[in-house]
Amino acid sequence: MKNPSILFLSIICLIGISLGSSCNEPSTTSNNTEVFGDTLQLNYQETLLFPNDVALSFQSINDSRCPIDAVCFWQGVAEVGLNLSTQSGGTTDFIMSYLGLCEENCCSPEEVGNYKIELLEVLPYPDLSGIPVTIEDYTITIIVTEI
Repeated sequence: MKNPSILFLSIICLIGISLGSSCNEPSTTSNNTEVFGDTLQLNYQETLLFPNDVALSFQSINDSRCPIDAVCFWQGVAEVGLNLSTQSGGTTDFIMSYLGLCEENCCSPEEVGNYKIELLEVLPYPDLSGIPVTIEDYTITIIVTEI
C-alpha cells in the first residue's frame, strides 16, 4: 500500500468489527450452576440453574408496598411470581408474598416439591422520590435448599 495511514485505519476497522461481533445480548439464564443453600440474587425474567437440572425463574412482580416516605394504613405487599422446574419435567408456578415496612420474617418460606425457597428481599423498595421504576429494575434475594 502506498499510504500507511489507510493500512492502519483498515486494521483498526477490522479489529473493531471482530470485537463488535463477539458481543452478545445479555443472557437471561445463569451460565453457572448455583449451589443450594447460598444466598442468591435474581433479576426479573432471569433463571438460576442448580444441580440436577433444577431451575428457578423470576417471572412476575406486583408491588403494592407502602413507600418508605409515606404514611399508610396498610404495609402493602410485593407478590413475586416464580417458576421452579426439575429434571423430571415437573414445573410449578407459585407466588411468594413479601410484606412491606418489614424488617425480619417478611415472607414465609415456600416448599415446592423437594425444595424450600426463602425470599429474603425485594428491591427496589418503593419511595416517593418520583424516580420511575420499571419492572426490569426488580431484583430478589433468595435461598433455595433441598429438603
